[in-house]
Amino acid sequence: MDMPLPPILNDAALQAFGARLFNLYGIHKTDRKAAEEQWLRNLRQFRGIYDPQILSMIPSDRSKAYPKMTRW
Repeated sequence: MDMPLPPILNDAALQAFGARLFNLYGIHKTDRKAAEEQWLRNLRQFRGIYDPQILSMIPSDRSKAYPKMTRW
């Protein structure tokens, strides 16, 4: 039984493929970050927790009660 020969690798093609994958990774990472931030806002609203930006604007001597009226 003859053993098949290993494939011949083209360095330029591998470099181009790697660059394309790296570019796609950056795009997907950016898109996922926006989705994850929305998930966090939704989770905070469901649990009745203010966003950090809103919480920093509420004075310390004021109530931090959150009107938890979120629907499924």
